[in-house]
Amino acid sequence: MQRSGLASACVTTSRQLGTTMGVAVLGLIVATQGGSAPAGENYADGFVSGLHIAGLASGIATLAGAMLVSLSARTSGTSAAKSPRTHSAA
Repeated sequence: MQRSGLASACVTTSRQLGTTMGVAVLGLIVATQGGSAPAGENYADGFVSGLHIAGLASGIATLAGAMLVSLSARTSGTSAAKSPRTHSAA
């Protein structure tokens, strides 16, 4: 029972860390495209360009993650089907 709580905590921490790092990286992409002076004439264009690049980067990361999960599910599903589990009556 303790191990399931530990596993849940690890998954939650990993998810929060991934979300935080993702927001930081995407914000960095937007900020570098926007420039350092908000009063500049090209700031709005750079900001919008940064949003487009950040959206593209997050879309690519999402597709890559989906493919990874799909491939992982296929390999684990086939190995589980080949090796039947034995249940002990306890």
